Formats: sequence, C-alpha cells, structure tokens
Amino acid sequence: MEDVARTAAPRPTAVLRLHDLPALGLVQALQEGGVRVPADVAAAGYEDLAFAATAVVPLTSVRRPAHAVGMRAGRLLMEQTAQ
Repeated sequence: MEDVARTAAPRPTAVLRLHDLPALGLVQALQEGGVRVPADVAAAGYEDLAFAATAVVPLTSVRRPAHAVGMRAGRLLMEQTAQ
C-alpha cells in the first residue's frame, strides 16, 4: 500500500471492504502511503462495528441486521423444505 500515493496509475475513488476491520486496516495503509482519506479515496466497511465510528478517520459502515436476516433465512428454509 505504501506505493499507492506514488503510482501514476489511476486509483479508485472509493473502496468497500466486506468487514469493518479490513476497512480500517485499509484506511491506515492508505494514510501511511500518503493518500488522504476520504479526500482522495473514500473507504467503507460492512458490519457497523461500534468502534469503527471512533477511529481517527471515522469509517462509513453498512449495518447488517443479522437477527432479521437469520429469521428470514430460517423462514425461507422452512418454506422450501415444506414443499
């Protein structure tokens, strides 16, 4: 990641990681490489961990309603097996 700021190749304007922890690591690596987050590259995670909002650069995160998703999946499974 340290070469990100020095490369001539176009870089993305935003990055989404599928969990907040790798997203926070990405933010740190980008900053260490001289990339300004979110001015140069926006970063977001998925899971909405409470501490992600308190990081040096607060992380945008998508909340996953785990209980609701599990309930819906269970209902669908029961419907499918009843047929």
